[in-house]
Amino acid sequence: MSRSPSSKLRDPVEFRCRVGHVFGLESLVEDSLSTRERKMYEAIVALEEGADLAEFVAGKQPNRNGTLRSEAAQLRKQASEIRSLIESQN
Repeated sequence: MSRSPSSKLRDPVEFRCRVGHVFGLESLVEDSLSTRERKMYEAIVALEEGADLAEFVAGKQPNRNGTLRSEAAQLRKQASEIRSLIESQN
């Protein structure tokens, strides 16, 4: 689905994006939900990867250990909160 605005074509409700794709109302809603859920999972992966990296570097650079471990904990907390949001929607 395009990010560009859609225009209503006719009843039953159909929408056409600026590229020319046509969507029925139900498929538009389903696609939107799927996209949002996928983006939230992508955020979880990015946050968890950041936490893994911070913990790895903390093990290699003891002078930064406290700061990096704190950052890793914060990133894991954020990932967990997003995961809870996804689970509450299902």
